[in-house]
Amino acid sequence: MLFLSSCLNKQNNEVQVNFYYWKQVFGLNKNQQSLLKDLKSQKIYIKYFDLIIENDNVKPVAKIKFDSIPANIEVVPCVYISNSVFLLDNINDLPKKIYGLLLKINSHNNILVKEIQFDCDWTESTKQTYFEFLEAFKKIITNDYIITSTIRLHQYKYFQTTGVPPVEKGVLMCYNIGDITDINENNSIINIKSLKQYFERQIKYPIPLSIAFPSYSWGLIYRLDNLSFIINNINQNSIDDNNWNKLDKNTFEAKENSYFKNHYIYKGDILRIEESKTKVLEESASFIGNKDNKFSELIFFHLSYDHIDKYPVSFFNNIANSIKQ
Repeated sequence: MLFLSSCLNKQNNEVQVNFYYWKQVFGLNKNQQSLLKDLKSQKIYIKYFDLIIENDNVKPVAKIKFDSIPANIEVVPCVYISNSVFLLDNINDLPKKIYGLLLKINSHNNILVKEIQFDCDWTESTKQTYFEFLEAFKKIITNDYIITSTIRLHQYKYFQTTGVPPVEKGVLMCYNIGDITDINENNSIINIKSLKQYFERQIKYPIPLSIAFPSYSWGLIYRLDNLSFIINNINQNSIDDNNWNKLDKNTFEAKENSYFKNHYIYKGDILRIEESKTKVLEESASFIGNKDNKFSELIFFHLSYDHIDKYPVSFFNNIANSIKQ
């Protein structure tokens, strides 16, 4: 009986491993489907659309299109809202419009959902409006839905100042930690030194949290020391030595004007390749796991066929084993 009880407790304490899907067209190849099956993933968080400001009005863009419908896994619609939206005055009807669009997408694709997640990097100047939006949204939906919100690390550490969104659960985002605009940054996606600063003291966040880690790479192009644009899903294997001079372990300078990954590059442009290294992620998870933090779910950003093959099933399980429930 003691042995059985121990096994049940261990099973119940396992941290779920789920994924974000952040592309505009949804479709999974065999490798992605196999990964979800092997990890026994229960949810996939799909970005349905972004909300931006255009001509002083809020506009939905990059709306999701489904080439296929996820089978045997729960879909969680995610809505990214630009922080600037909550600086506008005329957004009283925004909750109703968002809900209507979500219903339309789900109905068109025969998808039933239980949870809706909002992604917004709110600030002190917008937190009241954002929180009021969340309260208003909860009033127009049925009680069948769970409303969740992303939480940035600075919002986690300084929650007494930044506030806590009025939702059932948050997702602590442990990526995009550094300053992407700084040409001297080493890795803005994740680095253990910066991560540790947000866990210097024990924090008892007022609502339950899941935790999210990165599983992606990109290239940042700097022109005249300023960030010019981002090239997604590339790594150092993408570099042609004939067109780039290596300045550092992950930094390169363009030798001449040319095209690179369908982008025009000028001579002298600086390219910094940033990757979610398995060693760094494992070290980060171990550090957080050794703190008195508890998370019931681990979400990776994101489930893209461009790079997900670089991470074996054992890697995801190792990260999950480091995170406490």
